[in-house]
Amino acid sequence: MFTGLVETKETVSSVTNTGNGIRLSVTQKDDFDLKLGESVSVNGVCLTVIKHKGEISFDVSPETIKSTN
Repeated sequence: MFTGLVETKETVSSVTNTGNGIRLSVTQKDDFDLKLGESVSVNGVCLTVIKHKGEISFDVSPETIKSTN
């Protein structure tokens, strides 16, 4: 469950077409205790962490892309 608290602002480092959506990666300036599979709100969209070392990455499905900006 999201608390609604903004803990940090990070910068998008890459957006890659995966053939079945996109992979969104952001820089990781702050040291967070993230785990694979955890949910993070990115610009109001709930995304699941798939990588968390050095940068944080998320796979974004076509449906999510279609439903958000």
